[in-house]
Amino acid sequence: HALMTKWDIGGFFQDSYRILPRLTLNLGIRYDVETPMYESSNLTSTFVPGAQSTVVPSAPTGQLFTGDSGVGRGPLPVRWHHVSPRLGVAWDPFGDGKTAIRAGAGIFYGMIAANQWNQPANAQPFAVRQTFPYIGSFTSPYATTLPDGVASSFPSGDPFPYVYSPKNVRYLTPASIETIGLGFQWPLTYQLNFAIERQLPGNVSLTAAYVGALSHDLPFTSDANYPVWNSSATTSNYNSRRPYDPGVLGQVQYMESPVTASYHSMQISARKPMSHNLMLSGFYVFSKSFESADGTATGIGGETQDYDDLWEERGLTDFDRKHMAVISGTWIVDYVHNGNIVLKELANGWNISPVVTLYSGAPVNMLTGINENDDSYGNNRPDLTGTSPYLNPHRCRVCSSANSIANQGWFNTAAFTKNGPGVAGGIGPGEADGNTPRDYLRAPGYRDIDLALLRDIRFERGIIFQIRGEAINAFNLVSLNAPTANLNSSSDGFISGAASPRVMQVGARLTF
Repeated sequence: HALMTKWDIGGFFQDSYRILPRLTLNLGIRYDVETPMYESSNLTSTFVPGAQSTVVPSAPTGQLFTGDSGVGRGPLPVRWHHVSPRLGVAWDPFGDGKTAIRAGAGIFYGMIAANQWNQPANAQPFAVRQTFPYIGSFTSPYATTLPDGVASSFPSGDPFPYVYSPKNVRYLTPASIETIGLGFQWPLTYQLNFAIERQLPGNVSLTAAYVGALSHDLPFTSDANYPVWNSSATTSNYNSRRPYDPGVLGQVQYMESPVTASYHSMQISARKPMSHNLMLSGFYVFSKSFESADGTATGIGGETQDYDDLWEERGLTDFDRKHMAVISGTWIVDYVHNGNIVLKELANGWNISPVVTLYSGAPVNMLTGINENDDSYGNNRPDLTGTSPYLNPHRCRVCSSANSIANQGWFNTAAFTKNGPGVAGGIGPGEADGNTPRDYLRAPGYRDIDLALLRDIRFERGIIFQIRGEAINAFNLVSLNAPTANLNSSSDGFISGAASPRVMQVGARLTF
C-alpha cells in the first residue's frame, strides 16, 4: 500500500498599473519550489544504462534506487527554476467605453498525478506485475517445464508470496520494471491571447480573439529497452533484441518529458443581454491542436508504434476539433396583457431556453491490428496506398453503418494496406513501421439541440409552483460514433453506434 507525499511551496506577486487614462497593465510573477513526490517506503527507481545499484546489489544493471549515487527520494532533485511571469494589457483605443483591446501572456507550470509517480512501486522488484505467456496449465500454472521444450515463465516454480527486501530481491526474468528519468521536468506552457471587444447597437457585445498555448516537457512513458529491429526479427524473439541485459531485463517503462504540444484558435463570441424578453449568446471556435506524441491523460504512450522513433508520432491531439459552435438563448413569453384573465395566465410566463451545440468530429487513429513490426506492442499503423481514404461526408448517414445495404463505410478502407518489413513506403528501421500519420482520420461531427420549458405559477404570500420540462437532443438528431479503424477487424471502416437519442424529463417544484 503506497503512501505518496510531496510539498508545494510557492508565492506570487500581482498588481495593476494605469499607465495612461485608457491603458492598464496587469503584471504578475509566481515562483514555485517544485519538490518531487516520493513514496513513504522509497519504493521507486530510475534507469541509468550501465550503472550498478549499491542499495539493491542484485538488481539488473541500469536500475537504481533511492540512496544510490545521484538518486534522491522521488527520485528527482528539487527543481528551483520555476519562475512564471504574467502580463496583461487592456486598452480603450477610442475613449468611448465601447471598444476594448486586451492581450495577455504567461508561463504556467503543470502538475503530475500521484498515480504517475507511483508507477515504479507497481513493478519489479517491489511487486510482481507482468504478463506470463508460458504457463503449465490451469491446474499447475507454475510448472517449471512445459511440453514441446518451451521455456516456462516460472523456471524456479511458484514465485508467490513475494515480499520486497532490498537485500533479498527476486526478479522474474525477463523482468518488466517501471522507472522515472532523473532528467524529468515539470510541464511548461506558454499561454497567449489577443482580443478585440466591441459594443454594437442593440446592446450586443461582439468579441474576436486569438487564443494559443505552446506546451513543453509533457510527460511520456516510453520503453527504454525497446527491441532493436534487425532482418531476423520475429514476434517471438523481441526479448533477445533488447539493448540492455537481454533475457534479464524486459520492458523498461521510463517516464520522461520529451513531448511538445500546440493549440491555436480563432474565437468569436457574441452576447445580447436580456431585453424585450429575449437573451442570446453564442460562440464559434476555429482551432488546431498538435502534439509530438500521444501521452494520453496518464503520460503513457499507448498508441506509439515505435519507441525508438517518436518522430513518427507527431499528429493531432485526440481532443482536436476543427470547428465548434454553441448558441444558447432564453425567451420569456409575456405579451398578452389585455383580455380574459385565464387567457393571460395560460399565454404568459413561459420560459423557453434552447441550447444548440455543433462541432466537427474527433480524430481517429488508424491501426493495422496485428504486430507487423515485430516489437511486441502491436500498435502498428498501416501504410497508405495512394488512394484517398475520404468519402463524401454529406452522403446518407446510414450508409456508414455495418448493417447498411449501401455498405460503403465511413472511409475508404482500400486506402490502407498492412505495414511490415520491406513494404514500399514504410518508415522506420527496415521500413517496418506504417507511414499513416497518427490520428489521420476524422469521426463524424456532433449536433445536438437541448430544450428547456418552464413556467412559474405565483400565489399569495410568495408561494411559487414551478413546472418544468427538459429534452436532451430534443429533435432526436443522429450523431454517429467514431468508425472502427482496424485493418484486422471485419468491421473496419464501419460505424456501429451513435450518441444518445432524445431523452425527456418533467418535474415540478413548490417554493414557500
